[in-house]
Amino acid sequence: PKNAIVGNVVGALVGWAVVTVASLLGFDSMEWLTAALAVSMTIAAQELLGAVHPPGGAAAMLHVVGLPLRSLGIWYAVCPTLLGTIAMVLFALLINNVSPARAYPQGWR
Repeated sequence: PKNAIVGNVVGALVGWAVVTVASLLGFDSMEWLTAALAVSMTIAAQELLGAVHPPGGAAAMLHVVGLPLRSLGIWYAVCPTLLGTIAMVLFALLINNVSPARAYPQGWR
């Protein structure tokens, strides 16, 4: 659960930061470059935080290539990313703990 929540939020924040810096430097029209930077920087940040979650790279890329998402600005990291990930983790907790034979998560680390 930690990797999903932290990884997705880090991806959203990195995607927002890359789009913001790219627009300040004037190369925001080069989506191929900003998308590659956002995904690679997300992976590096996740490694540093010890919370690698590959779909977090998709969260970063979505902010770069999804023009409607850019209008959310930094709020993209809160909603839909953080709130959506928390909802998915809560749903996984519910579904995976219905049976007494299962225990999810095995650990929160």
